[in-house]
Amino acid sequence: IKMSSSLVVQLQAVERSRGRDTDALLLLLRQIRSSQVRLPNVVAHWGGMLLTEKRVIRSEEIWSVYEQVLIAALDVGEFELGQICYDALQNRFGSESARLGRLQGMMAEAEKDWTQARSIYEKLLQANGANGSALKRLVCVAKAKAKGEAPSAARALEQFLEQYESEKSAWQELATVHTSRHDTDHAIFCYEELTLFEPAAPHWFCRLGELYAAKEDLSCARKYFAHSLELSKTKNAKCLNNNTRAAIGLLQVCQAIGLRDPHDTLNISLANFAATQLKSIYTAKCSNNPQLVDIAASFVADASPPYTR
Repeated sequence: IKMSSSLVVQLQAVERSRGRDTDALLLLLRQIRSSQVRLPNVVAHWGGMLLTEKRVIRSEEIWSVYEQVLIAALDVGEFELGQICYDALQNRFGSESARLGRLQGMMAEAEKDWTQARSIYEKLLQANGANGSALKRLVCVAKAKAKGEAPSAARALEQFLEQYESEKSAWQELATVHTSRHDTDHAIFCYEELTLFEPAAPHWFCRLGELYAAKEDLSCARKYFAHSLELSKTKNAKCLNNNTRAAIGLLQVCQAIGLRDPHDTLNISLANFAATQLKSIYTAKCSNNPQLVDIAASFVADASPPYTR
């Protein structure tokens, strides 16, 4: 994980003092929280030292540290440390806290007690149906419990999106789940939603091209691959298109269409466009590997116009 320079400096300061400097330790943990970087080993080690030595910290910040160390402890499998943190938080805030309930559910997840975790999150949702954190964790439990059986994960994600339809990451996850089930139509719907979040993102349009190609809707596939390539070209200041995936997809779809209708002028134009992009990419990126350039050139030549029935 890449850390900011200030975070590196602070970690070095803690290491030099071997954790004896309480203020330096608190500042390190605070910076990790504010930067939202995930460093469970660092947090569990130094934060655990801070808490288990029961140093005097006259600040409400100590409770944020307990929560931070608890989550890090679960990440690295130090369940005893996690329990110490949970007990301290429970003594301070009581067992009815929704935030503490989420942490309790995460502890059950870490020990792979999916039934208990699900029960905790469902109880939280009964108390507050708009508890987004509990809904998200419920999706995680459904995915883990399914062990490759995607329908329950899909249902949990759909339930989440009914209340939080603007959550982009949930749409992306649901699209992946539908794709893994070969449910192409529902996957397409999810990726189309994602294009509304990021209308200039080439990768969503490329993914749509692949899905329409899988449905053998070659006209739509060609449209999405071409748009993905055009977006990539627009974003690239050097005019070198690095969207190899879309270029290959477009060329192959154009070849399939060309074998049915060799005289389709739009198809010929798009095929030549894709071929040009691929040649540029491989020439620029593989100049030190002539054999790979030759293989790419052979592929492009075979898939390029003119086409015959």
